[in-house]
Amino acid sequence: MAPSNDLALMKNLLKAEASISKDPMKWPAKFLSFVVPARQKLQNHLWYLSERLVSLALFSDRTSSDKQTIKKAMLRYHDATDSPQTRKQEMPASHQLGSKALKDFIGHDSWSMFELLGIDSSFVKLPVAQWTTSDNYRHGKKVVANLPVVNDAAERALGLATDLNTNKAPKSEEQLQALYRVVKGVREKLHGLATSTEVVTKKSLASISYSWD
Repeated sequence: MAPSNDLALMKNLLKAEASISKDPMKWPAKFLSFVVPARQKLQNHLWYLSERLVSLALFSDRTSSDKQTIKKAMLRYHDATDSPQTRKQEMPASHQLGSKALKDFIGHDSWSMFELLGIDSSFVKLPVAQWTTSDNYRHGKKVVANLPVVNDAAERALGLATDLNTNKAPKSEEQLQALYRVVKGVREKLHGLATSTEVVTKKSLASISYSWD
């Protein structure tokens, strides 16, 4: 799950960067030029460690040892009214992550994830060992597993808009959106063909049906 993966990767990058800085002679000369940019890139994509999204880790099979501590942290904030939920998701500062665990990112806003995704959170109060027998937990696990990757979808939409932003593009917003849908549909059909055959021929292209709902 993303929260656990992001935290583990950032810790490894911070550890490597510190080790290189302490004793550069033990590392290849160019290694630092890879580690630092990787850490800088990752620190701009730590939204899974925000209060709201870190609770996704409860549904991961890779965070079994952390679920009890995450649960305890969440219950401390359950029904708390001294700090309102926030609309803005704040990513943690990367230099503070070296000694952090997932439980350290839990806050008042962590409960809102259940409401936003329509997941009954009552299973959290059960012993962790009983979660897999809970219908609410299994439903939540299914919902989380089918969440689209928002960043990937946004980048694809931006790429499509950029590709079609020419002088010949329709001026009408309605026509432009229709063009986006057509091009997106064609690309999806061609992608399916390209990944299913080694060679894309004129005959195979001609066999594609371009009608869709």
